[in-house]
Amino acid sequence: MQTRIAKLEAIIPTLATPEHLAKLEVGMHQEISVVHREISSVHKEIGRMHETIASLTWKMVSTIIATSTALVSATYFLATRT
Repeated sequence: MQTRIAKLEAIIPTLATPEHLAKLEVGMHQEISVVHREISSVHKEIGRMHETIASLTWKMVSTIIATSTALVSATYFLATRT
């Protein structure tokens, strides 16, 4: 019995106290808030990239339609005039 108590008494100084846990909790909250801010900025950047890609897609589609129309017109002109 005495050896078991001695082992427990040897372990007790290494256990975390409520103060240690409170410090860890504050540190974790700070780190989580930093990560949250970083994720928010990444989310905003992805939104901007989505808007840019959408506008460029419509420009590309418009260019392809205009070019295709011009090529069809030129082909029709050449086919009917020669």
